[in-house]
Amino acid sequence: MTRYIPQYKDWLNKAEAATTELPIGLQQLIEKYEHVHNVLNGTDPETQQRLFFILVQTDAVICAHIYSIYKDKLPVLPDRQEKVDKVKLMALRAKALKLKWEK
Repeated sequence: MTRYIPQYKDWLNKAEAATTELPIGLQQLIEKYEHVHNVLNGTDPETQQRLFFILVQTDAVICAHIYSIYKDKLPVLPDRQEKVDKVKLMALRAKALKLKWEK
C-alpha cells in the first residue's frame, strides 16, 4: 500500500493544537484511526486496496471536525468553484480512468 499521510496532522499543526486538546470523542476516533492505519499496513495488498478508501474518508471526517473546532485559527478555504481549470480537471479524470482500466 502506498503510504498514506493523514491530513489531520497537518490541520492540527496549522491550528497549533495538540491531539490532547481535542474533545474526548475525537481523541478516541484518532486513536482508533491510527490503530487501523497500522493494522492495514500489515495486511495483504488486496485487502489494503479494498479498505483504503475507508481510511481516507475517516481522515476527512477527522479533518472536518478539527476545522470546525479551530476555524478561527485556520486559513480560510478557497472557493474551489472559481479556481478550477476545466482542461486540467478533464485531463486528471482521463488519467484516473486510464489507471482504473489498467488494474
